[in-house]
Order: sequence, then structure tokens, then C-alpha cells
Amino acid sequence: MLWVGCLSLPLFFGNCSGSTANADSANKTDSLKEEQHSNQTRTYGTAEVTDTAKIGTHTYTYKVVCYADTAQAVFKDSFGDVYYQNKVDLTLWRDGESVGTKHFVKADFMKNVSNEVRQQMEEALLTGFIYDPAESDAGRLCFRTTIGWGGEGPKFKVYIATDASATSITYDDADANAYEAPDA
Repeated sequence: MLWVGCLSLPLFFGNCSGSTANADSANKTDSLKEEQHSNQTRTYGTAEVTDTAKIGTHTYTYKVVCYADTAQAVFKDSFGDVYYQNKVDLTLWRDGESVGTKHFVKADFMKNVSNEVRQQMEEALLTGFIYDPAESDAGRLCFRTTIGWGGEGPKFKVYIATDASATSITYDDADANAYEAPDA
């Protein structure tokens, strides 16, 4: 029982040398590290997903890679944190044969939206794609995405022809923040 009491004394009393200079210095160093970290350009929402979908007699494999694109302009959020914009590469295979790769950036989605929606997208990121089997058919695959944070923000549907010959993007304003991923 005595050894427990001896171990807890330094924890309770802290530095027994009588000086708090070391503790103050450590606190200042930690604060400086946090401040320096917040000035570094950050990434958000990056991921890589590969999956398959069976439509009719064909099996489609898609690979979605969402990554920080250092070639695009960075932006500051409302807290002053700086982020890289994301880029999404979507690669598609049909029955094991490569169909092609499409590349997307936030600007691709800002073309056909109102000024109000465009303003919502200013301090936001393209956050990757999720496959939507309910909207996909033999002629095209549908993926959904958000330009925002944590799944909140303007929603879009991205349709890609099953031979990757055509791509269309539509703003999904009909219940824009209520989309949930379908059960697998």
C-alpha cells in the first residue's frame, strides 16, 4: 500500500523542484506547435475505394480515388485553416476490360448552379463519390457526391456512360441533404 502512495505524490505535487518554469515552457511549446500546425495546408476527405456492380449481364468494377490536389488553389475555411482542394479520379472496367478514367474537380460542379449554391461551395471540398445502384442502369452508372464538409452541402449526381463515352453532372436539389448510402 505504501508504494502506491509514493507513486502518486509526484503526480499530485507536480515538479518538486519548486519551479514552474519547465511546465510553463512546455505549455508554450505545445501552443506554438498547435499554432504552427494550423498554418499548414491540410487535406480533408481523401480516400480510395474499389468495388463492383452487376448490371444486366455485365460486371462493372470502379475505383474512386479522392486525393489532395496541390496544383489547385488552396482556400481558407471560416476558422482560418488552409486546405488543399480535392480531385477525384474514377476508373471504370466492364467485364475486366478497362473502359477509362474520368477526373473531377470542384469547378466541374460549379458550372450549372445558382449563385446561392455556388456561394455554399466556396469554402467547401469535393468529398469523393459513392455509387448509387438505384439510379444506375444498363446505359449509365450513377455516383453521388457532396461539395461540403462531413456529408453536408450541395449534392450532385454524376452519370457516366457504361462505355465511358459521356459524362453528365446534375445538381440534386430535391432533398439535397437527405441522401443516405444504400444498404449493401
